[in-house]
Amino acid sequence: MQKLFLLFLICTTAIFCFAAEPKVKIQQATPQELIETYFSAIVERDSEALWKIVDPELKKTWINHHGTEEQAKKEYWEALIKQWNPRNDEMLKKILNAPGKTALLNMIAKRPMYQSIIVQKNKMFFLNPEQREKLKNNHSTVK
Repeated sequence: MQKLFLLFLICTTAIFCFAAEPKVKIQQATPQELIETYFSAIVERDSEALWKIVDPELKKTWINHHGTEEQAKKEYWEALIKQWNPRNDEMLKKILNAPGKTALLNMIAKRPMYQSIIVQKNKMFFLNPEQREKLKNNHSTVK
């Protein structure tokens, strides 16, 4: 009985230790790496990886708003997936597996849509989807 309990304890500990680890390799040294991580996280449905590449300041705001980090992460993931069209997965997979992937990711990272949500902090790049709204609001108030 003790062996069975010990085995159960080891298995549950291992599950909890590895459950929070992202499946996707986190890369944030360049905007291209960030976009690759973002696309991979979506294709793999890896909410942990996606959370790790969100702007830390934005995370704090969301955590304060939602009460806990787990709730903030859950709300962010659900909002993203709710608006995501699963048919786009095939397109992302083609990009991620393309022979010219680096050049393609470079081109994508330079598009205004992505430039508006990428922020650099401490030599790392992060996603800040709310940045786009701030930019829109700043441009609309300029006379």
